[in-house]
Amino acid sequence: MLDRTSHISRCISWLQFPLALLVILMHTDVTYDHSDPSSVLNAFLCWPIPAAALPAFFFISGYLFFAGRDTFAWKDYGHAMRKKFFTLLLPYLLWISIAYLSTIFIQGADHAPEPTDIRNIYWDGRPIQPEHSLFGYTFHMFGMPGGFGVMWFVRDLMVMMLFTPLIWMIGKTLGKLAIFLILIAIITHSGIPGFGIRGPWYFILGSLFAICNIDFMPVLRRFGRPIIALWLVMCLVFGWMVWSFDLHHLLNGPLSTIFRDCTALVGVFALFAMASYALSDKRFDRVNRLLLFLSPTSFFMYVVHPLPVIELLGHVTDFLITDPRWQLTAAFFWFIAVRLTLIPAIYFLMLRFCPKTLDLITGRRTIRISTSSSSTLSEDCAE
Repeated sequence: MLDRTSHISRCISWLQFPLALLVILMHTDVTYDHSDPSSVLNAFLCWPIPAAALPAFFFISGYLFFAGRDTFAWKDYGHAMRKKFFTLLLPYLLWISIAYLSTIFIQGADHAPEPTDIRNIYWDGRPIQPEHSLFGYTFHMFGMPGGFGVMWFVRDLMVMMLFTPLIWMIGKTLGKLAIFLILIAIITHSGIPGFGIRGPWYFILGSLFAICNIDFMPVLRRFGRPIIALWLVMCLVFGWMVWSFDLHHLLNGPLSTIFRDCTALVGVFALFAMASYALSDKRFDRVNRLLLFLSPTSFFMYVVHPLPVIELLGHVTDFLITDPRWQLTAAFFWFIAVRLTLIPAIYFLMLRFCPKTLDLITGRRTIRISTSSSSTLSEDCAE
């Protein structure tokens, strides 16, 4: 069990809401047309900075799974899997069902898979373009669940947790060498068939840091500023690449692939460094308290923000802004504002009036807000 008062525990809690914000930023639709002002937002905000968000979530989930464990016997594995039924599998099935039915209700049956196509709805209904390792092999990705695409994250996380006994054995056998090998796999874009690099390698990387009992926070406190500066420069270069290159080259070019993966990798540790500095600076006390208070809403924000009903609210600017040059730009900021205010408000209203329902659909993630202070952390907060 992770020490709830430790610095890294507070950093993880601090990061959860900003990471959810980055995912929302990633999913906010804008254009690549340079004649539209929103294309600048797309190039320099929607691509480079959010690239670290999902890797960071996977890293945190792997770290929390093993943090504080001295042993990991089969009974520990069985207990963990029973817990994950309520914190991951049950919300996974519920949210896909909710999204699937709401899509049919709002957009019509033509916009959803056939009800009998269970694999399409709950597993890999949407095809993903094959990716290429720098070692020369091609790996095909599982498609996103056709019922609710964003739940691929939870699906991949559940699969990774099934292999935690193997991860434990590798960590105890190879130690820091395993971390080095994982870093090589990330940098060379050597993904696992079906799952790529973002899910498995970052989950395993976080797991290995916990298994090997490596405290990386002192290093980040010492070298955090150069790491943050490096990441911001890499984000600017990444944004220029998005602005300048066509998507095919950006996603498949060897050099651009290396740079994208390195930007995400550096970004994960830069975000931890930012959290560490903010929590150590009294000038950010109000911001720190707010982010720690909002951290339990991160999972709810992740699953609610792409629902069709939320998407509909975002189109209000279509009627308010008549100049087509500024419609997408206005919609960009409106979408973010709606999601950042409305979704947490719904969360706290449900916590007040129907806490058991909220508890069910969030995988028991409401307990930490009602029984612990905003500065504490639950094992499943990043999942």
